[in-house]
Amino acid sequence: MERTRKKVSPILLVTVFIASVCAITWRGSVPAPPSLSVMFLGYTNRIGPFAIFAITNLSRSAITLDPTCLVNYSPQQGTNLHRVTSVEGHKLRVTRLLPNEGFVQEVFVFPGNEGEWQFHCSAANSSALLKSKSSMERWFRQYVKGLHHSRNSKVWTHFDTEWHSYPP
Repeated sequence: MERTRKKVSPILLVTVFIASVCAITWRGSVPAPPSLSVMFLGYTNRIGPFAIFAITNLSRSAITLDPTCLVNYSPQQGTNLHRVTSVEGHKLRVTRLLPNEGFVQEVFVFPGNEGEWQFHCSAANSSALLKSKSSMERWFRQYVKGLHHSRNSKVWTHFDTEWHSYPP
């Protein structure tokens, strides 16, 4: 019974290893960073101050949005250097946008009477090649101990709005 187990050929393992290392180190043409428009449209009339944002993909390719966006709060008002005192996380309704596609997102904001707030989200290029390269990198980090390859498949680009005063 013990002899019926099939062993993986060492040649196959070496071939997979070499192909994976080549795929990880292959840079190819570096795509342009994602271009995203995040426009503050105003406040809603709902209970509490909900801010409305229009988020549009301006890139020539599909992008992936980080599902968690942030609202940064600062007690200062009208200065260039804001000291962030608290951060609140929100979930985006849409996490993948095709070129020239967009959506509207409501975000609850409550910085207080004297504070200001800023919306922050992140996006990365999305493609089958980047996803496969990222999965190979994850596999190598998991199964090849001692491999500390930098993760550059999904380079997140951060987008911030201007600082906004608390709604009247």
